[in-house]
Amino acid sequence: IKRPLKRITLKKEEPSKVLGIKITTRKIKKILEDLGLLLKASNKDTLEFEVPSFRQDLKIEVDLIEEIARIWGYDKIPSHLPALKPTFELEHSKLHKLESIAREVFTSLGFNEAITYSLLSRTILKNLRMKLNKIIPVQNPLSSEVEILRPTLLPSIVQVLSFNLNRRLEQVKIFELAHVYSKTTDQLEEKINLGFGLSGSKNIYDWQHKPKNITFFDIKGVIEILFKKLGISNFSFSQVGHLNMFDSGMAATIMCEGKIAGYIGEVCGELLEAFDVNEPLFAGEVYFENLLPLMNLDKKFKSFPVYPFVVRDISVFINKNIPARHVLSVIKKTGKKLIKDIRLFDRYVGRQIPQGHVGLAFSIKYQSEAKTLTDKEVNEVHSKICLVLQDELKAKIR
Repeated sequence: IKRPLKRITLKKEEPSKVLGIKITTRKIKKILEDLGLLLKASNKDTLEFEVPSFRQDLKIEVDLIEEIARIWGYDKIPSHLPALKPTFELEHSKLHKLESIAREVFTSLGFNEAITYSLLSRTILKNLRMKLNKIIPVQNPLSSEVEILRPTLLPSIVQVLSFNLNRRLEQVKIFELAHVYSKTTDQLEEKINLGFGLSGSKNIYDWQHKPKNITFFDIKGVIEILFKKLGISNFSFSQVGHLNMFDSGMAATIMCEGKIAGYIGEVCGELLEAFDVNEPLFAGEVYFENLLPLMNLDKKFKSFPVYPFVVRDISVFINKNIPARHVLSVIKKTGKKLIKDIRLFDRYVGRQIPQGHVGLAFSIKYQSEAKTLTDKEVNEVHSKICLVLQDELKAKIR
Protein backbone atom coordinates (compact mmCIF):
# COMPACT_ATOMS: atom_id res chain seq x y z
CA ILE A 1 0.00 0.00 0.00
CA LYS A 2 1.42 3.35 -1.01
CA ARG A 3 1.17 5.78 1.90
CA PRO A 4 1.16 9.56 1.51
CA LEU A 5 4.41 11.25 2.44
CA LYS A 6 4.49 13.32 5.65
CA ARG A 7 4.54 17.10 5.44
CA ILE A 8 6.10 19.46 8.01
CA THR A 9 5.49 23.20 8.25
CA LEU A 10 8.49 25.34 9.25
CA LYS A 11 8.21 28.95 10.35
CA LYS A 12 10.83 31.04 8.54
CA GLU A 13 12.06 32.88 11.62
CA GLU A 14 12.13 29.77 13.86
CA PRO A 15 15.63 28.43 12.92
CA SER A 16 17.23 31.82 13.67
CA LYS A 17 15.25 32.11 16.90
CA VAL A 18 16.11 28.63 18.18
CA LEU A 19 19.75 28.48 17.06
CA GLY A 20 20.67 32.08 17.82
CA ILE A 21 22.08 32.72 14.33
CA LYS A 22 20.98 34.72 11.32
CA ILE A 23 20.05 32.33 8.54
CA THR A 24 18.21 33.35 5.36
CA THR A 25 15.17 31.65 3.92
CA ARG A 26 17.19 30.85 0.80
CA LYS A 27 19.80 29.01 2.85
CA ILE A 28 17.10 27.08 4.72
CA LYS A 29 15.56 25.90 1.45
CA LYS A 30 18.94 24.82 0.02
CA ILE A 31 19.95 22.82 3.14
CA LEU A 32 16.67 20.93 3.37
CA GLU A 33 16.33 20.32 -0.35
CA ASP A 34 19.88 18.96 -0.49
CA LEU A 35 18.80 16.48 2.21
CA GLY A 36 16.03 15.17 -0.04
CA LEU A 37 13.09 17.21 1.26
CA LEU A 38 10.76 18.72 -1.30
CA LEU A 39 9.34 22.24 -0.90
CA LYS A 40 5.60 21.97 -1.50
CA ALA A 41 4.27 25.36 -0.37
CA SER A 42 5.58 28.73 0.70
CA ASN A 43 4.09 31.99 1.93
CA LYS A 44 5.20 35.10 3.80
CA ASP A 45 5.75 33.31 7.13
CA THR A 46 6.08 29.55 6.55
CA LEU A 47 7.60 26.85 4.38
CA GLU A 48 5.99 23.45 3.90
CA PHE A 49 8.29 20.50 3.11
CA GLU A 50 7.46 16.96 2.04
CA VAL A 51 9.61 14.42 3.90
CA PRO A 52 11.03 11.50 1.86
CA SER A 53 10.12 7.98 2.94
CA PHE A 54 13.69 7.17 4.00
CA ARG A 55 13.68 9.96 6.61
CA GLN A 56 11.24 8.56 9.10
CA ASP A 57 13.13 10.36 11.89
CA LEU A 58 11.82 13.74 10.74
CA LYS A 59 8.43 14.25 12.38
CA ILE A 60 8.07 17.80 13.69
CA GLU A 61 9.37 21.30 13.09
CA VAL A 62 12.24 21.10 15.54
CA ASP A 63 13.61 18.03 13.67
CA LEU A 64 14.08 20.21 10.59
CA ILE A 65 15.84 22.85 12.69
CA GLU A 66 18.19 20.18 14.03
CA GLU A 67 19.08 19.16 10.47
CA ILE A 68 19.76 22.81 9.55
CA ALA A 69 22.09 23.15 12.58
CA ARG A 70 23.93 19.94 11.67
CA ILE A 71 24.60 21.02 8.09
CA TRP A 72 25.31 24.64 9.03
CA GLY A 73 27.91 23.38 11.51
CA TYR A 74 27.63 23.28 15.28
CA ASP A 75 31.08 24.89 15.51
CA LYS A 76 29.74 27.95 13.66
CA ILE A 77 26.94 28.52 16.16
CA PRO A 78 28.25 31.05 18.73
CA SER A 79 28.09 30.30 22.44
CA HIS A 80 26.30 32.98 24.42
CA LEU A 81 23.77 33.28 27.22
CA PRO A 82 20.19 33.64 26.06
CA ALA A 83 18.56 37.02 26.55
CA LEU A 84 16.25 36.58 29.51
CA LYS A 85 13.87 39.17 30.82
CA PRO A 86 14.10 39.05 34.61
CA THR A 87 10.78 38.62 36.36
CA PHE A 88 10.30 40.33 39.70
CA GLU A 89 6.73 39.20 40.26
CA LEU A 90 7.62 36.55 42.83
CA GLU A 91 10.44 38.44 44.49
CA HIS A 92 8.42 41.59 44.93
CA SER A 93 4.98 40.11 45.44
CA LYS A 94 3.19 41.04 48.64
CA LEU A 95 3.09 37.44 49.84
CA HIS A 96 6.82 36.97 49.33
CA LYS A 97 7.47 40.27 51.14
CA LEU A 98 5.15 39.21 53.95
CA GLU A 99 7.01 35.92 54.40
CA SER A 100 10.37 37.69 54.37
CA ILE A 101 9.31 40.19 57.05
CA ALA A 102 7.82 37.45 59.24
CA ARG A 103 11.03 35.44 59.13
CA GLU A 104 13.06 38.55 59.91
CA VAL A 105 10.87 39.40 62.92
CA PHE A 106 10.87 35.91 64.42
CA THR A 107 14.59 35.29 63.96
CA SER A 108 15.37 38.70 65.50
CA LEU A 109 13.31 37.64 68.54
CA GLY A 110 15.39 34.49 68.95
CA PHE A 111 13.07 31.99 67.28
CA ASN A 112 14.32 29.07 65.19
CA GLU A 113 12.49 28.07 62.02
CA ALA A 114 11.11 24.53 62.03
CA ILE A 115 10.16 22.33 59.09
CA THR A 116 7.67 19.58 59.91
CA TYR A 117 5.75 16.94 57.97
CA SER A 118 2.53 17.81 56.15
CA LEU A 119 0.93 14.55 57.31
CA LEU A 120 -0.54 13.93 60.78
CA SER A 121 -2.51 11.35 62.69
CA ARG A 122 -6.12 11.83 63.71
CA THR A 123 -5.13 11.04 67.28
CA ILE A 124 -3.05 14.18 67.77
CA LEU A 125 -5.98 16.35 66.63
CA LYS A 126 -8.25 14.58 69.10
CA ASN A 127 -5.67 15.05 71.86
CA LEU A 128 -5.74 18.78 71.18
CA ARG A 129 -9.57 18.89 71.01
CA MET A 130 -9.60 19.90 67.34
CA LYS A 131 -12.41 19.29 64.88
CA LEU A 132 -12.10 16.49 62.32
CA ASN A 133 -14.92 17.46 59.95
CA LYS A 134 -12.80 19.35 57.37
CA ILE A 135 -9.75 17.12 57.20
CA ILE A 136 -8.41 15.53 54.00
CA PRO A 137 -7.55 11.83 54.53
CA VAL A 138 -4.79 9.96 52.72
CA GLN A 139 -6.25 7.06 50.71
CA ASN A 140 -3.42 4.61 51.37
CA PRO A 141 -1.49 5.83 54.44
CA LEU A 142 1.73 4.02 55.32
CA SER A 143 0.79 4.21 59.00
CA SER A 144 -1.68 5.81 61.39
CA GLU A 145 0.89 8.55 62.05
CA VAL A 146 0.54 9.91 58.49
CA GLU A 147 -3.13 9.40 57.68
CA ILE A 148 -4.35 12.98 57.06
CA LEU A 149 -3.09 16.26 55.59
CA ARG A 150 -2.59 18.80 58.36
CA PRO A 151 -5.43 21.33 58.66
CA THR A 152 -3.41 23.43 61.12
CA LEU A 153 0.21 23.92 62.20
CA LEU A 154 -0.51 23.86 65.95
CA PRO A 155 -0.13 20.06 66.47
CA SER A 156 3.30 20.13 64.81
CA ILE A 157 4.33 23.15 66.89
CA VAL A 158 3.29 21.43 70.13
CA GLN A 159 5.15 18.26 69.11
CA VAL A 160 8.37 20.17 68.41
CA LEU A 161 8.13 22.03 71.73
CA SER A 162 7.55 18.76 73.57
CA PHE A 163 10.43 17.01 71.78
CA ASN A 164 12.94 19.72 72.71
CA LEU A 165 11.75 20.27 76.28
CA ASN A 166 12.03 16.55 76.96
CA ARG A 167 15.71 16.83 76.01
CA ARG A 168 16.28 19.29 78.87
CA LEU A 169 16.45 22.49 76.83
CA GLU A 170 15.84 25.47 79.11
CA GLN A 171 14.15 27.54 76.41
CA VAL A 172 12.45 26.63 73.13
CA LYS A 173 11.24 29.24 70.61
CA ILE A 174 10.17 28.01 67.17
CA PHE A 175 8.10 29.13 64.19
CA GLU A 176 7.02 27.62 60.89
CA LEU A 177 5.65 29.07 57.67
CA ALA A 178 3.93 26.27 55.80
CA HIS A 179 0.85 25.10 53.91
CA VAL A 180 -2.26 23.74 55.59
CA TYR A 181 -5.07 21.84 53.90
CA SER A 182 -8.81 21.56 54.40
CA LYS A 183 -11.94 20.79 52.42
CA THR A 184 -15.36 22.30 52.07
CA THR A 185 -18.45 20.76 50.53
CA ASP A 186 -17.31 21.38 46.96
CA GLN A 187 -13.57 22.05 46.93
CA LEU A 188 -10.19 21.57 48.58
CA GLU A 189 -8.30 24.51 50.07
CA GLU A 190 -4.56 25.05 50.46
CA LYS A 191 -3.34 28.07 52.42
CA ILE A 192 -0.18 29.38 54.05
CA ASN A 193 -0.24 29.76 57.85
CA LEU A 194 2.30 30.97 60.38
CA GLY A 195 2.62 28.77 63.45
CA PHE A 196 4.85 29.52 66.43
CA GLY A 197 5.44 28.39 69.99
CA LEU A 198 7.62 29.05 73.00
CA SER A 199 8.23 27.57 76.40
CA GLY A 200 10.77 27.50 79.21
CA SER A 201 12.75 30.30 80.83
CA LYS A 202 12.65 33.85 79.54
CA ASN A 203 16.34 34.34 80.35
CA ILE A 204 19.12 31.95 81.33
CA TYR A 205 19.98 31.97 85.01
CA ASP A 206 23.11 33.78 86.19
CA TRP A 207 24.30 35.23 89.50
CA GLN A 208 22.83 38.66 88.72
CA HIS A 209 19.43 37.78 87.32
CA LYS A 210 16.98 35.14 88.47
CA PRO A 211 15.26 33.22 85.67
CA LYS A 212 11.71 34.20 84.72
CA ASN A 213 9.35 31.83 82.98
CA ILE A 214 7.74 32.67 79.65
CA THR A 215 4.11 33.79 80.03
CA PHE A 216 1.06 34.38 77.85
CA PHE A 217 2.02 38.02 77.49
CA ASP A 218 5.29 37.07 75.79
CA ILE A 219 3.42 35.34 72.97
CA LYS A 220 0.97 38.24 72.82
CA GLY A 221 3.94 40.60 72.49
CA VAL A 222 5.28 38.60 69.54
CA ILE A 223 2.06 39.28 67.61
CA GLU A 224 2.19 42.98 68.50
CA ILE A 225 5.78 43.26 67.23
CA LEU A 226 4.95 41.36 64.01
CA PHE A 227 1.90 43.50 63.24
CA LYS A 228 3.79 46.71 63.98
CA LYS A 229 6.46 45.67 61.49
CA LEU A 230 3.77 44.90 58.90
CA GLY A 231 2.08 48.24 59.41
CA ILE A 232 -1.13 46.65 60.75
CA SER A 233 -2.64 48.84 63.46
CA ASN A 234 -6.33 47.94 63.47
CA PHE A 235 -6.12 44.68 65.42
CA SER A 236 -7.20 43.48 68.84
CA PHE A 237 -7.26 40.42 71.10
CA SER A 238 -10.59 38.91 72.07
CA GLN A 239 -11.32 36.19 74.63
CA VAL A 240 -14.38 35.15 72.63
CA GLY A 241 -14.09 32.13 70.34
CA HIS A 242 -10.62 30.90 71.27
CA LEU A 243 -9.58 27.30 70.54
CA ASN A 244 -10.54 24.49 72.92
CA MET A 245 -6.90 23.39 73.20
CA PHE A 246 -6.06 26.59 75.10
CA ASP A 247 -6.65 27.47 78.74
CA SER A 248 -9.70 29.76 78.79
CA GLY A 249 -7.96 32.27 81.06
CA MET A 250 -4.82 32.43 78.92
CA ALA A 251 -6.11 32.45 75.35
CA ALA A 252 -7.16 35.00 72.76
CA THR A 253 -8.53 35.30 69.25
CA ILE A 254 -6.61 37.73 67.02
CA MET A 255 -9.06 40.08 65.33
CA CYS A 256 -8.17 42.31 62.35
CA GLU A 257 -10.87 44.69 61.11
CA GLY A 258 -13.60 42.46 62.47
CA LYS A 259 -12.22 39.21 61.00
CA ILE A 260 -10.39 36.35 62.70
CA ALA A 261 -6.68 36.44 61.83
CA GLY A 262 -5.46 33.71 64.19
CA TYR A 263 -5.26 32.37 67.74
CA ILE A 264 -2.77 32.41 70.62
CA GLY A 265 -2.82 30.81 74.04
CA GLU A 266 -1.45 28.45 76.67
CA VAL A 267 -2.10 24.78 76.04
CA CYS A 268 -4.43 23.33 78.68
CA GLY A 269 -2.57 21.55 81.46
CA GLU A 270 -4.67 18.38 81.15
CA LEU A 271 -3.69 18.03 77.48
CA LEU A 272 0.05 18.15 78.17
CA GLU A 273 0.08 14.61 79.57
CA ALA A 274 -0.37 13.20 76.05
CA PHE A 275 2.86 15.00 75.05
CA ASP A 276 4.77 14.06 78.23
CA VAL A 277 5.33 17.71 79.19
CA ASN A 278 5.33 19.10 82.73
CA GLU A 279 5.68 22.83 82.06
CA PRO A 280 3.50 25.42 80.26
CA LEU A 281 3.46 25.51 76.47
CA PHE A 282 2.43 28.64 74.59
CA ALA A 283 1.48 28.44 70.93
CA GLY A 284 -0.22 30.46 68.24
CA GLU A 285 -1.23 30.40 64.61
CA VAL A 286 -1.85 33.27 62.19
CA TYR A 287 -3.86 32.96 58.98
CA PHE A 288 -1.08 34.42 56.90
CA GLU A 289 -2.90 35.21 53.68
CA ASN A 290 -5.55 37.16 55.63
CA LEU A 291 -2.88 39.73 56.46
CA LEU A 292 -2.12 40.57 52.81
CA PRO A 293 -4.85 43.20 52.29
CA LEU A 294 -4.05 44.76 55.70
CA MET A 295 -0.28 45.07 55.27
CA ASN A 296 0.97 48.63 54.86
CA LEU A 297 4.72 49.08 54.36
CA ASP A 298 4.60 52.75 53.38
CA LYS A 299 6.70 54.74 55.83
CA LYS A 300 6.22 58.49 56.21
CA PHE A 301 8.59 60.75 58.09
CA LYS A 302 7.06 62.75 60.90
CA SER A 303 8.99 65.61 62.46
CA PHE A 304 10.05 65.30 66.09
CA PRO A 305 7.88 67.12 68.64
CA VAL A 306 8.97 70.65 69.42
CA TYR A 307 6.79 71.40 72.44
CA PRO A 308 7.17 69.69 75.85
CA PHE A 309 4.82 66.98 77.10
CA VAL A 310 2.98 66.64 80.40
CA VAL A 311 2.45 63.30 82.16
CA ARG A 312 -0.54 62.64 84.40
CA ASP A 313 -1.53 59.38 86.10
CA ILE A 314 -5.02 58.09 86.61
CA SER A 315 -6.01 55.18 88.86
CA VAL A 316 -9.44 53.53 88.77
CA PHE A 317 -11.51 50.72 90.26
CA ILE A 318 -13.38 48.96 87.48
CA ASN A 319 -15.41 45.81 86.89
CA LYS A 320 -12.98 42.94 86.34
CA ASN A 321 -14.92 41.79 83.24
CA ILE A 322 -14.08 45.01 81.39
CA PRO A 323 -10.78 44.52 79.50
CA ALA A 324 -8.03 47.10 79.95
CA ARG A 325 -7.93 47.73 76.19
CA HIS A 326 -11.49 49.00 76.37
CA VAL A 327 -10.48 51.49 79.06
CA LEU A 328 -7.56 52.57 76.87
CA SER A 329 -9.84 53.14 73.88
CA VAL A 330 -12.21 55.30 75.95
CA ILE A 331 -9.30 57.42 77.21
CA LYS A 332 -7.90 57.87 73.68
CA LYS A 333 -11.31 58.75 72.26
CA THR A 334 -11.90 61.37 74.95
CA GLY A 335 -8.45 62.95 74.90
CA LYS A 336 -8.30 62.98 71.09
CA LYS A 337 -5.20 64.60 69.57
CA LEU A 338 -3.70 65.81 72.85
CA ILE A 339 -2.93 62.27 74.02
CA LYS A 340 0.36 61.01 72.58
CA ASP A 341 0.80 57.86 74.65
CA ILE A 342 -0.97 55.78 77.30
CA ARG A 343 0.64 53.06 79.39
CA LEU A 344 -0.92 50.64 81.84
CA PHE A 345 1.69 50.47 84.59
CA ASP A 346 -0.19 48.74 87.42
CA ARG A 347 -2.92 46.19 87.97
CA TYR A 348 -3.99 45.35 91.51
CA VAL A 349 -6.45 42.99 93.16
CA GLY A 350 -6.63 42.89 96.94
CA ARG A 351 -8.50 43.80 100.11
CA GLN A 352 -8.59 47.49 99.23
CA ILE A 353 -10.40 46.72 95.97
CA PRO A 354 -14.19 46.07 96.02
CA GLN A 355 -15.19 42.49 95.23
CA GLY A 356 -15.61 41.84 91.52
CA HIS A 357 -13.42 44.81 90.65
CA VAL A 358 -9.80 45.39 89.70
CA GLY A 359 -7.53 48.37 90.17
CA LEU A 360 -5.87 49.78 87.06
CA ALA A 361 -3.35 52.61 86.87
CA PHE A 362 -2.55 54.44 83.62
CA SER A 363 0.14 56.94 82.75
CA ILE A 364 -1.06 59.45 80.14
CA LYS A 365 1.26 61.68 78.10
CA TYR A 366 -0.31 64.94 76.89
CA GLN A 367 1.36 66.94 74.13
CA SER A 368 0.33 69.47 71.48
CA GLU A 369 1.91 69.88 68.07
CA ALA A 370 1.00 73.58 67.95
CA LYS A 371 1.92 75.02 71.35
CA THR A 372 3.06 74.44 74.92
CA LEU A 373 0.16 73.15 77.00
CA THR A 374 -0.79 74.97 80.19
CA ASP A 375 -1.81 73.25 83.42
CA LYS A 376 -5.34 74.52 82.93
CA GLU A 377 -5.64 72.93 79.48
CA VAL A 378 -4.26 69.60 80.70
CA ASN A 379 -6.50 69.63 83.79
CA GLU A 380 -9.60 70.19 81.65
CA VAL A 381 -8.87 67.21 79.41
CA HIS A 382 -7.79 65.01 82.32
CA SER A 383 -10.95 65.85 84.30
CA LYS A 384 -13.10 65.12 81.26
CA ILE A 385 -11.50 61.68 80.92
CA CYS A 386 -12.27 60.90 84.56
CA LEU A 387 -15.92 61.89 84.11
CA VAL A 388 -16.30 59.79 80.95
CA LEU A 389 -14.80 56.74 82.69
CA GLN A 390 -17.25 57.18 85.55
CA ASP A 391 -20.27 57.64 83.29
CA GLU A 392 -19.57 55.04 80.56
CA LEU A 393 -17.69 52.33 82.48
CA LYS A 394 -18.97 52.99 86.02
CA ALA A 395 -15.36 53.34 87.15
CA LYS A 396 -14.36 54.82 90.49
CA ILE A 397 -11.43 57.21 90.51
CA ARG A 398 -8.94 56.45 93.26
